[in-house]
Amino acid sequence: FNNFDYDSQGTDDDMNIPFSTLGMSTLSLSFDVAYSQYGGQYSDTLEVLVSTDCGATFTSMFLKGGATLGTAPNSSNYFIPTATQWRTENISLSSFVNEEKVIVAFRNDGHWGNNIYVDNINITSDLGNDEVTEKSLSVYPNPIKAGNKLMFDGIEDGARLKLIDPNGKLILQEKLIHLEFKIPENLSPGLYWLNIESNSVIVNKKIIVR
Repeated sequence: FNNFDYDSQGTDDDMNIPFSTLGMSTLSLSFDVAYSQYGGQYSDTLEVLVSTDCGATFTSMFLKGGATLGTAPNSSNYFIPTATQWRTENISLSSFVNEEKVIVAFRNDGHWGNNIYVDNINITSDLGNDEVTEKSLSVYPNPIKAGNKLMFDGIEDGARLKLIDPNGKLILQEKLIHLEFKIPENLSPGLYWLNIESNSVIVNKKIIVR
């Protein structure tokens, strides 16, 4: 969330993740966050909310701002986190299991402060099987050339895949067949997100196309 360049006057900016929790008995969310306060009155807030009525109403599950959100010293420069300037947050979402439509929203309340980074968003559930996590799921080769096939370990066949560009635009979506996924031949080189959703987990993986 680019609060350094944009004075949003305290308006909200949401990043939404819709999914189903039918048949789930437990549900948890983890994500990494990085933030540096600009200083003075220029302070921003990150909130995580959940809706089960298509966004008509939301329940706040996480709310941190200013120094409480901060993971690095204050800076009046454009904030880009180093590898050590991240923190992992964990939230229980078990009160939202067995719902047909759930939306998890990451909401930026910007006040012309500094940039908020969110990464490694993982939503996991216990269905009586081994838990799939970002670390246990393997996607290779990575980097990969356009037109070649990605291979997967640690996820069941038939998982739903979405290929997303760095700006959040959906490139394509399909089901995982034979644990393979072909990268489009006309895809431009660069960094992309692969959103992988099965019956028990949602995992996001970075891939580099060359």
